[in-house]
Amino acid sequence: MNKNVLALFFAFFALLGDNIGQNKRRVLIEEFTNASCPPCAAQNPDFNELLKANYAKVTPIKYQTSFPGVDPMNEANPVDVKTREDYYEISGVPYGLYNGKIIPEVDYYEGAPGDLKVTQINSEYNRNTPIKLVLNHSMTRLDSVSITITMSNNSTTNFVSKNLRLHTAIVEKDILFPSPAGTNGEIEFSFVMRKMFPSAEGTILGIDTIKAGQVLTFTFKEKMIENVYSFRNMAVDAFLQNYDTKEVFQSELSEPKAIDPAVDFDLTVNDISGIPNNVDGGYCISEYIPKVEVVNNGKQNVNGFFISFLRDEDINTLVTKQYSDVILPGQKIEVEFDKQSSITYSNNSYLFSVLNLGSEKEIDELNNYSKLKEFLYLDKDVTGKSIDEGFENVEEIKAIEESTSGSFATVVDYTFFEDNLISDPNKVDFVGGYGTSINSFCYFFWNNFEDEETNIIFSKLDLSTLPKTSYLYFDRAHAVFTESGPEQDLLDVSYSLDCGLTFNSIYQKAGEELATGPAVSSFLYPFIPAANEWTTDSISLSDIAGNKEVIFRFKGVSGFGDNLYIDNVFIENTITNVKTQLIPESSVVIEPNPSNSKVNIEFEVLNDENYIVQIKSAQGQIVKELTHGKLIQGIHQLEWLAPSAGIYFVEIQNATSKISKKLIIVD
Repeated sequence: MNKNVLALFFAFFALLGDNIGQNKRRVLIEEFTNASCPPCAAQNPDFNELLKANYAKVTPIKYQTSFPGVDPMNEANPVDVKTREDYYEISGVPYGLYNGKIIPEVDYYEGAPGDLKVTQINSEYNRNTPIKLVLNHSMTRLDSVSITITMSNNSTTNFVSKNLRLHTAIVEKDILFPSPAGTNGEIEFSFVMRKMFPSAEGTILGIDTIKAGQVLTFTFKEKMIENVYSFRNMAVDAFLQNYDTKEVFQSELSEPKAIDPAVDFDLTVNDISGIPNNVDGGYCISEYIPKVEVVNNGKQNVNGFFISFLRDEDINTLVTKQYSDVILPGQKIEVEFDKQSSITYSNNSYLFSVLNLGSEKEIDELNNYSKLKEFLYLDKDVTGKSIDEGFENVEEIKAIEESTSGSFATVVDYTFFEDNLISDPNKVDFVGGYGTSINSFCYFFWNNFEDEETNIIFSKLDLSTLPKTSYLYFDRAHAVFTESGPEQDLLDVSYSLDCGLTFNSIYQKAGEELATGPAVSSFLYPFIPAANEWTTDSISLSDIAGNKEVIFRFKGVSGFGDNLYIDNVFIENTITNVKTQLIPESSVVIEPNPSNSKVNIEFEVLNDENYIVQIKSAQGQIVKELTHGKLIQGIHQLEWLAPSAGIYFVEIQNATSKISKKLIIVD
């Protein structure tokens, strides 16, 4: 064998030797999230799917924070979460890291879980490490948990790193709440950190060197923690991290263990019937009889149970029944409750729960509760003859809100955005129409899923005496997210004459046609309208007036654009008997608007004929008549000096048409 061949031979084995004992680096994925955080609900679905698709390569752990809103998982263990928050200096959610590195910005922002890509996971996974972790855990009945971690350097060289810490955590692999755990609509959570051992500070190794071939063993035996929802889903994470640099050298996951049959007690609320269905029954519902099926999904007999029925999360509606017979494993029991009555309008949620009569501990707490069963109902009687809704008094809004699972919409003021850490410091304090009031209703398309929708359904009105010349008015503000590709966010206004079984559309705008402000280019802040970024729409009620029972619906459908706001929904009662063919909006110009006093009104007369131009109050009263008589063909200009600040309407009409435009006078 010649010298060159020998040299290559030894070089090859030298290189091979450097990699002997090297391991794939399982990627620790850490997310800080919250059950009341709208951006979390928007990013988590895709983020979770990425983790699921790369499950063999990752060790997920999620810390449920105390901000921006309520989160029962945080309330169960806020201390450990806060320790990790402080360690990474977390100030907003959702926020994510992989092996201690901040997720780089791609589509959202630096640290956004939605920006994590499979290329980053693969890159870290393929960074060999000499450290190997072997992790296992066991449960002694349901009283305690034992965790064993074997850490080894199975390379031929020493591993050197200062301030090494081993972190160990009980995580709940899958959590399914019967209803949203917070305010962002999420009911499914995964790999939620429940407790860290011995604490969130980790176990300090106290050595800077793990010698080649060295094996370290760590054991924990702890009393079973109280905040696990399901013992079937209790898993354990472990990871080795440099406390100073935050680099994670290895992580591992111990999957949930089988439950000892001797302690497998598990009652489950399985099926609900008898609750009304809005699709088949509309919204004017009066009576119903709820029923529920209870199943013994455990391996032991259950000696009876209590079952409760709760309406609308109101403890005063709680009805409890007792079932005293033995329920065998797999047996199903149906319980029927007394007749219920709906006497007003409301968003209603219905929840059933069971409680084991014995002292046995349930292995799954959450399946003792039914999935949320909801229906909406309006007062079966008419509640008035008009709408006048400014969304200022939330408790007195005579409307119900109906949303699909991925949609979020609500009455907002500026504190809503501040509380959720998404307020733009350059925007105004008031988010009501034209900046003249505090509140408006917001379709949160900024973080809603595409095609998800929210309906505002107003209470039943008697329009039998309404003039055919009347209009439905509302203020609107919206922006698309990008100028190059405007998203097709949609607003549809419809009415129903059969209590919501069918609806007829009378207004639709989408995309750029819906927008009133410039396109938004940053994902950091949602669109919050300034005073001059509002417009007023009017809808003729000529085909609807005269009906005794009318329901109006405002439907917002997300195109994953930016926020849509509506405000000041009202019906103007006009007594003038004219046909309601609207003058084209482009022919009328009012400026400045808003104005602090003097207003110029310009409009085009197509044919010589009589015109009436009036200024009306928001209540429909005539404030000033600017002209009443024959005008010749051409452009006409009028002036008006406003007597005081407020909301007015400029109404222009001839014998066959009429248009009304909103005017804002500010101090």
